[in-house]
Amino acid sequence: MLLLLEEVRRAAASPVPVLLAGESGVGKEIVGRLIHRWSARPGPFVAVNAASLGGDLVESALFGHARGAFTGAVRRGEGFAAAASRGTLFLDEIGELDGGAQSRLLRFLDDGEFIPVGETRARRSDARIVAATNRDLAAAAGRGEFRPDLYYRLAGISFLIPPLRERPGDIAPIADHIIRRTAADLGLREARLSPAASRALVACRWPGNVRQLRNELVGAIVRTGGGVIEASDLSAEVAGCAAGGAEPAAATLDERIRNLERREILEALRRTASNCSRAAELLGLRRTTLIYRMRRHGIVLREKGGGS
Repeated sequence: MLLLLEEVRRAAASPVPVLLAGESGVGKEIVGRLIHRWSARPGPFVAVNAASLGGDLVESALFGHARGAFTGAVRRGEGFAAAASRGTLFLDEIGELDGGAQSRLLRFLDDGEFIPVGETRARRSDARIVAATNRDLAAAAGRGEFRPDLYYRLAGISFLIPPLRERPGDIAPIADHIIRRTAADLGLREARLSPAASRALVACRWPGNVRQLRNELVGAIVRTGGGVIEASDLSAEVAGCAAGGAEPAAATLDERIRNLERREILEALRRTASNCSRAAELLGLRRTTLIYRMRRHGIVLREKGGGS
């Protein structure tokens, strides 16, 4: 994650779109907010869940509308694109946008222009787009479910946020942060995890990722009123993870295949001193294919003088 965030910080200074991929709950919006903060853009960070935008109203929500443009439009409305001018427009669940909205968004990405619903004059906004998805947009584009030209425009800079189960070393510090913030917000005395509770958290697979971990800890703090959180204060599902020192549940077949591919890529990079061209040869892949798979697995390389 530290290597990934180094890459994110470097990308933040550029005005080009960014695509954040990863399972639900891994913290894509948090990374989006970091991109905005590190970009030093003076405008606001405007977060929009694309899946929540109604089909007929999605373009109005994004680009605004004129008074009387449709039933209920009793006054002129400013869209999210204008609201995020000079800032960042974060579009969560971008894969859920319908075809018409995808087309309008593509035009906006190309030249920064948009036309509010019911108007004829183009307006401009320099909002920087950061999109997020838990879908495989490359596959969706290949199936015709997502515009390929929009996908390639968004994915020029893309990052895969790995799930929490693939970075168990992050669980303790994330849990500590959540506990301190929650206890302070609730005005409770200092809260902390017992060793047994910590083992239970690390042993679990967290299919809901950081969002699930936060909900688990908030519930435990509310139930205990602060102080030491024991394993028995956690939900039965989580407390059972560490029963008898149990290991995390076995990965699914798809997860084992992904983990195997990731290990093979890392081994090839190790053997070639992180030279991507030579690593691709060892794996029998094209260099571009290796780069794509590295991004999919969240594998990033440190900058160095040579060409890798």
